[in-house]
Amino acid sequence: MFRVTSSTMSSIINPSIEDVRRQLDSTDDPRTRATLLNRLCQFMYMQDVGLAEGYAHQALRLSADHDIAEGITTAHIRLAECARLRGEIDSAREHLRLAERAVTRLQGDHGLKALLYQSFASLEHLRGNDAGAITCLHKALQECEAGDDPMSMSTTLTFLGDAYRMLGDFSKAMELLLRSRSLAERIEYPEGMAGALTNLACLYCDLGDFVQGLRAYQDSFAIYRALGNEYRRGIYCQAIILENIGSIYVRQGDFETAAGNYHESLHIREEHGWTNEAAGAHSNLASAYIAWGKWDKALHHAGSACRLHADCGALAGQAEALLNLGRISVALDDIGAAHEYLTEALEHVKDLGQPSLTVEIHEVLAQLHEAAGDPAVALTHFREVMRLRSELHSLEKNRAITAIQLRYELEGLEREREMLNMRADYLTQEITLKSNELVSMASVVARCRNSITRVQEQLLLLKRQYPCNAVRDVSAQLLPLLNAGLDDADWELFERKFREVHPSFIHSLTVQFSELTRTEIKVCSLLRLSLATKEIADILCTSVRTIDAHRRSIRKKVKLSPDASLSTFLMAM
Repeated sequence: MFRVTSSTMSSIINPSIEDVRRQLDSTDDPRTRATLLNRLCQFMYMQDVGLAEGYAHQALRLSADHDIAEGITTAHIRLAECARLRGEIDSAREHLRLAERAVTRLQGDHGLKALLYQSFASLEHLRGNDAGAITCLHKALQECEAGDDPMSMSTTLTFLGDAYRMLGDFSKAMELLLRSRSLAERIEYPEGMAGALTNLACLYCDLGDFVQGLRAYQDSFAIYRALGNEYRRGIYCQAIILENIGSIYVRQGDFETAAGNYHESLHIREEHGWTNEAAGAHSNLASAYIAWGKWDKALHHAGSACRLHADCGALAGQAEALLNLGRISVALDDIGAAHEYLTEALEHVKDLGQPSLTVEIHEVLAQLHEAAGDPAVALTHFREVMRLRSELHSLEKNRAITAIQLRYELEGLEREREMLNMRADYLTQEITLKSNELVSMASVVARCRNSITRVQEQLLLLKRQYPCNAVRDVSAQLLPLLNAGLDDADWELFERKFREVHPSFIHSLTVQFSELTRTEIKVCSLLRLSLATKEIADILCTSVRTIDAHRRSIRKKVKLSPDASLSTFLMAM
């Protein structure tokens, strides 16, 4: 009964349809045109599924002709949504598979991949496979994290929370939805906050806390209302929230207040030309008036719902409206009309894979034939009801088993993730320790060189002050030793420890820039440790001017632009 604002994966964005059409008319660029055609398809979902489908097909042909992988992927996602709205699950699945094939050609487009997995989740939810929907949404969440996109992450967390709610795992749903709301609040993302609140309201209602549910709906509605009439998606979500508030009042038996909210929702949808959604509002009103016993009004809205769903090609919605018309006709003792409506409804749901709706139609038909004195036909429908209920029971049982298995797998993945994080933390600490050890080693060498320099200066001073043979002999023996920098053995030890911390750095440097000398590679390695030019000069037993000359030579050989930092370049390797 309760719908969430995230149930439609398409976004109804700010520019008007006319704005997008004008942009389309003013450009010949294939990529831009494909993007705009896909956007027009988004706009038309709620108004005309057939027209939306036409725009998506145009986008697909244009993208295929110019090999635009992003356009192909998006077009297939849009076509899948059109098929989903028509109740054509197999067609929707095929389009998503084609989108999945196209998206593999894109590198790093995590946002589009997240949208694809969200669409898969929407389809799995429609099929009643909430466990499958959760798996898809976890993949979408991974893409959001990989793309460092907190807004998409908040939205996906909301979808995931709703999926766990549908699965019956209310504690997990609550955790995810509160996390989504907190994230949206932290990044100042009002739509994310409103979406999370709407889903929290649904969760409260499932838990029987209609006071909390109503309050959450009202808070969400206030956020969307504050975003203004220019924010089209916010207006769309307001209509859904009003519908959900109406459902609360239906449960409480306050049909008058419920009808008021449903009428306001209908007015919003009609004002914006969202035909398919307006049909849904008429169905809600019909159900409310049936429960209220207002048969004339129920008949009017059920008939309107049936006509609008037929115009949109939404077979499932049309079947539900026909079922309502059948119930109303039974109440009005119009048996012939009731039989006609229910038989037509049964034809519509035959291939839609919606057993719950089929059960309801057979139940009403059985009651109709029993009341008409035709027990044999009534028995046939009752038997079909029992068969379908048995199948539904088996599906629910399998669904519960799958849910338990999924929870176990997810807990295992979470444990594995924690272990990997611990391992990563350990390795990070180890690398940090080794890096510090390298820097310490280099600093010790630098200090030693400073001390040696002072000894050299003292020897030269003694040699000038006491020009005797003994002093000259000592100086002749000591000065060559003191002038030596790191010998080969010392450098090999340093290089071995350096490779432990940065295993591929020296190899990558020599492969990519073969013109670098051995001394220049040493300078690069020491720069990689963020050592200053003076420290490098001390370690290599040379002057600062010489190191500066090496740096200029390195910049030239690696073709670094004048405004780029050599240290930053080396740190990124």
